[in-house]
Amino acid sequence: MSDNNQYTEHRASERSTVQDRIGVTDINSGEEIGHLANISLGGFMLITNRQLPLNSLFQLRLDLPSTIDGVDSIDLGAESLWSQAATDAETVWTGFHIIDIADRHTLVIGKLIDSWTSE
Repeated sequence: MSDNNQYTEHRASERSTVQDRIGVTDINSGEEIGHLANISLGGFMLITNRQLPLNSLFQLRLDLPSTIDGVDSIDLGAESLWSQAATDAETVWTGFHIIDIADRHTLVIGKLIDSWTSE
């Protein structure tokens, strides 16, 4: 695992802590690989129980807790940038940069973030 302390922060926007459980599925395998811890329009942190390869591209689906503007899941392409073991040693945090997403799904992420920050 790479040391997160050596990862240089390059976020364009502040990440918001996820207020609902949003499962993340690997589209290629159909397997849920974890759930979101936080998200921004440009990236997110995944909580998982496995080490994922770094600097790798993934096709992922975020399963929303409720439908927003007719959307109940968000498909996107993301690159894994860093990972760090959590304090419980069975959990791994992995940071992703979103590299491919439909405009309408970006708007849905923005609405989710707005709903969490306005509560």
